Amino acid sequence: MAPSPKSPISTTISSSTTPSDIHRDYRTTHSPSDDLPVPRIRVNPGFLGSTSYSSIFTENLEHLGIAAVPNDVGPASSVVSDCFLTEGVRVLKVFNNKSLFKRFQDRSYELSPGLCIPEVLGRAWGDRLWSTYGDVLESGKPEELHALSKKIWCNTLKPVQFDRSTSFKDYIELTSGENLRWPVLGILACIVGTASRTLISSDPIFASARGIINSKRLAVRMWEASEDCIAFCRELEIIDDLFVFMLCETDCLTGSLRGEASKKLLNYRTC
Repeated sequence: MAPSPKSPISTTISSSTTPSDIHRDYRTTHSPSDDLPVPRIRVNPGFLGSTSYSSIFTENLEHLGIAAVPNDVGPASSVVSDCFLTEGVRVLKVFNNKSLFKRFQDRSYELSPGLCIPEVLGRAWGDRLWSTYGDVLESGKPEELHALSKKIWCNTLKPVQFDRSTSFKDYIELTSGENLRWPVLGILACIVGTASRTLISSDPIFASARGIINSKRLAVRMWEASEDCIAFCRELEIIDDLFVFMLCETDCLTGSLRGEASKKLLNYRTC
């Protein structure tokens, strides 16, 4: 009996494999009709339970004569490898058209006050993004995008500190602008992608100076950006409220692209 064929992705992953390698192998072994692409980043399995090997080892470091490493040792950027910074730049390149994002975000809120993220929060994040980094994102200069990617990684690695006394304005300040994080970018991408799938293809919003915008192609591009942001957080185990908000928004976009019976959608809802 012939052995079952291996996944084209699993056969190519090694200790030297980078996220871009995984994405390239997928592209070369799948035809354009193979639904949507997979995320470009290896997904961390996450918490495996209190009796897993990793938990037991972590809790017994001192008994083994190994000093535990404090969480605040060294700069956060030292944890992030160059391949992650490069993948971050790839996501940032999606946000190279301020006018398009603002148009679709405005239309999204004309249709609905917000699916998972309320309009007031989504608009505040969008306004802060473009007022702080609009020039950098639209210019697309590699060195500036690389520096911004590093900054966002550093911000994302630090937990958001807030309590009952934190105001709405304070929360916006903690999660955007100079404190911009990957989940916020993932959420903004989903808002645009979901609006693109909700509007009819003949809507005037799809006409631009660059030509007619393909609604599904735009939605898939936003979905890929959101998937990458999810993978970033899972890879380094950054699981917080913003991550959950991003999963909810991605759930809506995935449903509009793949349908409610999608296995991918089920994975989000059982995460």
